[in-house]
Parts: sequence; C-alpha cells; structure tokens
Amino acid sequence: MRLIKYIVILFAAVACSNGAISPEIEQAVYHFYMGQSYFAQNKGYQAMEEFLEAERLSDDSDKNVLKGQICWYKGMLYSNKMDYSNALEMFSKSVEYYKLTNVKEPLMYAYEQLAKVYAMNGNSGQAIEYYKKASQLAIELRNKLIFSPHDSLVSYKVDVFNNSLMNYSSATAAQYLSMEGGADMALKQLDSTYNKHNDSLVNPADYPLLAKIYLKKGDVKKARNCVESYIEAKAETVNELIDFYAVKAGAEEAAGEYKKATESYKKYLQLKDSLNMIYKSESVREAEQQFWQRQLEDENASIKQRSKYLLIIYLLIAAIFCVFGWNAIAAFRRKIEDKNALLDEYAATIDSLGVKVSSAEESRDNLLSQLDTHIEKEKQLKELLENRFAEVRELISTYYEFGNSKKLQKKVDELLKLQLSGDNFATIEQVVNAKNNNVIKKVREMYPAIKEDNLKLLNLIYAGFSAQEISVILNDTPKNIYVRKSRLKKYLQEFFEKDPSIIFN
Repeated sequence: MRLIKYIVILFAAVACSNGAISPEIEQAVYHFYMGQSYFAQNKGYQAMEEFLEAERLSDDSDKNVLKGQICWYKGMLYSNKMDYSNALEMFSKSVEYYKLTNVKEPLMYAYEQLAKVYAMNGNSGQAIEYYKKASQLAIELRNKLIFSPHDSLVSYKVDVFNNSLMNYSSATAAQYLSMEGGADMALKQLDSTYNKHNDSLVNPADYPLLAKIYLKKGDVKKARNCVESYIEAKAETVNELIDFYAVKAGAEEAAGEYKKATESYKKYLQLKDSLNMIYKSESVREAEQQFWQRQLEDENASIKQRSKYLLIIYLLIAAIFCVFGWNAIAAFRRKIEDKNALLDEYAATIDSLGVKVSSAEESRDNLLSQLDTHIEKEKQLKELLENRFAEVRELISTYYEFGNSKKLQKKVDELLKLQLSGDNFATIEQVVNAKNNNVIKKVREMYPAIKEDNLKLLNLIYAGFSAQEISVILNDTPKNIYVRKSRLKKYLQEFFEKDPSIIFN
C-alpha cells in the first residue's frame, strides 16, 4: 500500500507539473489518484472518501477536467452499487464539466455511462440517445486521428475508437430490439454501422445479437447461420458463452431441433449458475469486508471515547500543576526581589569605598580597614552574584523541564525578563564590572556606538552563562548565540589587544 501511495504521489506531481497551480489543487490531484488506486482495488468506501476530498479541494477552481473525472468515478461507484439515481446525477455533472472544456474523449465515456444507466433502468429511449452521442464523438475522434502523422500510438488509438464505435452501435441495436417492433430498427442500425465504418463486414461480437434479431423476425435460418458463425469466432468470456448458448437454444428450438436445444439450454444454465456463484462469492466477500469495517469503526469510536476521558483527566492534572507552579513562581519571584535589593545595597557600597582621610596614619589604618572590608564585601558580592545567577539557571532549568506547558513557560519567560532586563540588567552590569576589572565600562568608553544587544550578550558571557543558558535568556537558538559571540569577539579584537588582562571566553 505504501508503494501505491508513492506511485500516486509521483503521478500527481507529473499531473501538476504542466503549470503553476495552487497547493489545494495539488492536494486534490493527489486524492484523485489515490481514489483511482482504491477504485482499481475494488475498495469502494476508501475510493469514495478520496474522491470526496478531491472534490472539496477543487470545488472553487476552474479545473473542469479534474472535476469531471471526479464525478465520473463517483458515478461508477454508485452504478456498481446499483444506486442508479445518484449515478445519473454524477454522470450528468461529469458531462457538464467536460462540455466546458475542449477535451472530448472523457465526454464520450461519460455519454456511454449515462446510456448504460438508462438501459439498466429500462429507459431505452434515453439510452439510445446517449449511445448515439457517444458514437458521434467516437467517429469524430477516430477521423481526426486518421489524418494525423502515423505511428504505433495513433494506430492503437484509432483501433480503440473504432471498437468503441462498434460497441455503441451494438448497444444501440440491443436497445431497439428490447422495444416493441424494434427488430427492423436494430438490424438497420447494425447494417448502417458495418457499411459506413467497418467495410461492410459483420462484427463477430454481434453474432448473438444478430441471431436474436433474426429469431424475432422469424428468420430461423439466418439465426442459425449467425450461431454457426459465432462458433467459428470462438467466444471466450463467460458472458459471451452464456449469450451464445441462449441464442443457440432459441434458434434450435425454432428449427425443431429440440434435442440440441435441450443440450444448449443445459450448458446455458450451467454457465449461468457458475456466474451466479461468482457473484455470490463476491457478495459474501464484500459483506465480510463491511463487517470488519464496522468493527473497526466501533473500535475507533471506543478509542475516541476513552481518549476524551483521558484528556479530561490530563487537563485536571495540568490545572493542579499550574496552580502549584504559579504559587512556587510567585514565591520565587519574591525571593529574587529581596536578593536584588540586597545586591543593589552591595553595589552602592562599592561606590563608597574611595573615602579620603587627611592623616597618613589614619589613611594607612583606614586603607587597611577598607581593604579588609573590600575583600569581605567582594567575597559577599561574588557569593550574591553566583546566587543570583543560580536563580536564573533554575529558571532556565524550569523552562526546559516544563517547556510543554505554555502557561508555565510564559510565566518563566516573564520572570527571566524581570530578572535580566531594564534596571536589573544595569545592576548586573555594575556587578560584572566589579568582578571583571570594569570590562563593560571600558567597552562602552572605547565603543560608544556599540548596540545594547551586544552589551547584554557581553554581560551574560562575563557573568559565566553558557551559550545554551544565554539562548533561553535572550530567546534565541544556541547556534545563533555562538555566531553572535564569534562576531562580538572579532568586533572587540582591538580592545582585547590593548588590555590583555581581560580574557574573552
């Protein structure tokens, strides 16, 4: 089945390659070819599904040939199920679509199917009308090819149209024969076709029909001659043999050959019973397929119902997690705000470390005292910085852990923005400067036109975040972060050459 789908996709691609078309029409062509595939496998249910989807996708387009083909195949499906009213509707719509185009061969086959459906309904008049329309198109198409450059394909198509013409003529004659007093019209129809289009030669497939016509006219001798001619033609299919023995029995009975007629009737009944057994077998197989199809549909409905209940349970669990998550994030946010306030206090302390004293002794003592204080403050500051960045890393971990929850992901993004943007980001810049020999301050002085986005990236790099963590903070991909880092290092190359003590990792 997978191979068939690949072949269908290939055919659809070829069909769509003749011009720019919309994606909807490409899909419509794909579903149409899938429907043809199912139709060829006698899978009517699946074929109808594909044709309906193709019809929906092409409904608003001007692809009338495609829409005509879809209706034709839908009509065939209805006809196979003996739903003749719907079959007539579909074949009629197919004819209307084909009339809007210059494509005549599909129109011929649409007329043929309309004639067959009317014949099955016993409407001989309408059947004859459409068989004649199909015959006219077959003649037109055949004659057009006759004057084309000759090659094997043209010869083949000429034979196809000629055989179609012969079949339409025979079907028309059969409809005349079914009408009261129509034997003469049937014979005239066949003779006209033979004289005009078959070099006055009788079509061997018409011998059983001719035998019936002659029997109805009372000419037993000619009827028996047709039977003998048909024997020489060697009929092969079951339907041809059934038709042959029925006609033969009638001719022999009319000639008074009752023993031969009985033998022919026996063979006719045997073949008829054999054909009925085949039909019954097919019906049983179809019934079995329909049974398993219903079983599958019931099972699918049960699975859908269970899935509904599971979805409700999952939604309730998700709601509970969201409530707990919201409370945890709110507490986490308050904790971060408290640490931010403490970090601001330490940052302010750094600015006040340059106190001057007049006395050398006091200056020495104060410097030593301040140095100890500065070392202690720097130690606390680094610890606080690491704690703060640890909080950010926890947020990033939360982002990855609960990434499938959109609400929680949104809250995490909001906290990251609150933690690492605006004034908070400026505070982090002060801390990064204090920890890394005023690197950001020096960059700002040397590159006044540098973009704030690059400064944010530089802050996060010197704060010790990895490319993956930075990608979450800046809402970018790790690959882009690596590219930006490389470009930033190249941009600041002169700065790093002037100050080798500052290392860019």
